[in-house]
Amino acid sequence: MTNQKNFIEKYKTPIASVLACIPLAIAIGYDQSKEPIRAQEEKQFKVEQKINNLELKLLEHKVNEEKAEINKQIYERINNYQNNSIKKNIQPKQEKIKPNTPSKPLKFIQELYTKIAHRGKVKNNNPCNLKAIPGKPWAGQKGVDYRGFAIFENEVYGLRGWLKNAWDSEKMYGTDTVHEIISKCSPPNENDTNGYIRFVAENLGVSPHEKINLKNKDKAMGLLSLVAKKESSARYPKETYEQAYSMLTKVKAYAKVCSN
Repeated sequence: MTNQKNFIEKYKTPIASVLACIPLAIAIGYDQSKEPIRAQEEKQFKVEQKINNLELKLLEHKVNEEKAEINKQIYERINNYQNNSIKKNIQPKQEKIKPNTPSKPLKFIQELYTKIAHRGKVKNNNPCNLKAIPGKPWAGQKGVDYRGFAIFENEVYGLRGWLKNAWDSEKMYGTDTVHEIISKCSPPNENDTNGYIRFVAENLGVSPHEKINLKNKDKAMGLLSLVAKKESSARYPKETYEQAYSMLTKVKAYAKVCSN
């Protein structure tokens, strides 16, 4: 009995140390046993990742090929259409661009305003739209309207006044072409002067810069009638223009009126 106790006392510490190391050894053995499995799983994961990358590349390559094929077909169709159009002398249809026309109510108002304005000019017996000159009235002038235009006794005085103005302008400034006469009598700040010149020159049958003789009866009456038509849409018989012209050519009639 004494011997057994001595044996236990002698080997108690080494046995306890061995027993204490058993769980650690088991744990180490367990982890080492799993190392091959983990390595295999990592290897398999890498392989699968490479496969996925290859599949993505193949899919992208296939999509690019399909895009290239579609673009090729489109390009071929465009070329065929252009070639056929050239052979058949067919021009591609172009959309007609509609001009910016005013609406019906606005157009009606514009036309009404134009009619009223023209009626006012003719009502004043002032078909050429002559402005009144303060302190220097025109022959046959009997008043001034609220816009500053002269009011004449009749249309003959109104026509005569414009022709007198054109003659004075020729004498003072040398305006003897349609371009010069209209530019002087109807400045750009108040009128569409270029359109005005074009209208008069075309209907008079002369170039805008061609010299015209205002003392020539036919030329003077032709110019006078076109200005009256452009300014107020007025149309008078030939005798009316002849009377206006004769008032300037007759010495007695010319001397009877004032300086204008």
